[in-house]
Amino acid sequence: MSPRIAGKPVSLLNGEKEQLELLYEDLGAWTLAEAQAALGDGRLADLLQFGVLGQQDTEMGPMLQLLATGRRAVYGKVGEARSLVSQLDRAYVRLSAKKEKWLLLASDDPFAEGLTRYAPNHNLQEAYGLGGRVLLGGKLSDGGYSESAIRALGRRIRSQALSKGFRVVLLTPSPRRGRKAAEEFKNFLELYTVLPIQQDGARRFRKVPQSEEKPGGDGPILTEEMARLRSGSLPPATLKILQLPRQQRIKMARQALRCDGVITDHQLAHHYGLQVGDLPHALITSTLLRPQAKADALEVATDILIANPRMARLGDARLLHLINLAELRHHAGIAPDPTKWIVTPRSRLRYEEPDAIYVEESGTEIAAESDIGHYSPKQISDKLSTFRDRGFNGVIYGAPSGLRCKNLRQRFGQYRGLQVIETAWWIPPTL
Repeated sequence: MSPRIAGKPVSLLNGEKEQLELLYEDLGAWTLAEAQAALGDGRLADLLQFGVLGQQDTEMGPMLQLLATGRRAVYGKVGEARSLVSQLDRAYVRLSAKKEKWLLLASDDPFAEGLTRYAPNHNLQEAYGLGGRVLLGGKLSDGGYSESAIRALGRRIRSQALSKGFRVVLLTPSPRRGRKAAEEFKNFLELYTVLPIQQDGARRFRKVPQSEEKPGGDGPILTEEMARLRSGSLPPATLKILQLPRQQRIKMARQALRCDGVITDHQLAHHYGLQVGDLPHALITSTLLRPQAKADALEVATDILIANPRMARLGDARLLHLINLAELRHHAGIAPDPTKWIVTPRSRLRYEEPDAIYVEESGTEIAAESDIGHYSPKQISDKLSTFRDRGFNGVIYGAPSGLRCKNLRQRFGQYRGLQVIETAWWIPPTL
């Protein structure tokens, strides 16, 4: 799959602008059947190819969203975009309400009572369901609402819900996640399990099928001379791997997957000269990512392979974090050894903890940090100072933007042992 960067507007046919505007403003995302009904099979294929729409796997089935090229075609500009995750959650609420035969009320509906003002930042809307008027929310992403999210909402809205006499219903695909927290607010809040499956056999992750095809052949991708000519355009470790026979490259890719937990189709191609079909039976999902903060025009359609079924519970943001760390390890020339490259579990990750720790042969430790652009200069300075005070022998700092890497080197270049590495994993190397 290829990154989608908004370019010249695509010419839309009669009625398509209105359909796409409805998709973005109200529906959030289309099911495959909805997209086919709105556009027809042929035109849908065209808009997917042009990058107007992007498709991702979900527990409900394939879902389609309007991408940057499409937003430019509809609105004449890209602008600040809605979150891909929140758009998917919006579609989940809409389809769940349809499945349960509930009535959703828009904020400007004359019958709406304005209940959303009591929780303005929680993506809730009024609805008629479960025997009366409720404030309804839903979260398909990340497997549903976390305990902390439910407690934060419950504490914020408790007094208004009890005094005004309305109930809060939170939709979730998980029969277990968040139940303990929801119990604390059961006098006005209900966690309701629903999954509006739109396609038989729908699942977010599937197994890579066995394939007899060997597009790259059994031999190496690069000869020794070719690798020498490409020195500097690829990490040294990658150049060595690409000189190996196919079976050895597959073996090393599987080692990397076990160590990092994830690998994308882009990384398989760039670092191993392989395709996803070379790793049969691995779990895979096709999704849409924005790999740089504040760069809404950059959207990457990618296939992500995961190391084990437990990781299927992780949301796209967490998978992206692991992808960036894997790319950082590749470029730093660190072997895929989980006893030497230790990724901090997210459940235990604190501000003073690095995202990963590299244990050198001497036993000294180097902190590794991945940053897609969320951290301010002060936050970065505080992190670097904390890592120094904890006794790390250096810091490997990864960022997906070349400009951000340049700025980091200029601002923090005096920090002893700091190595800044660009981790734009979706960009093909210049050969």
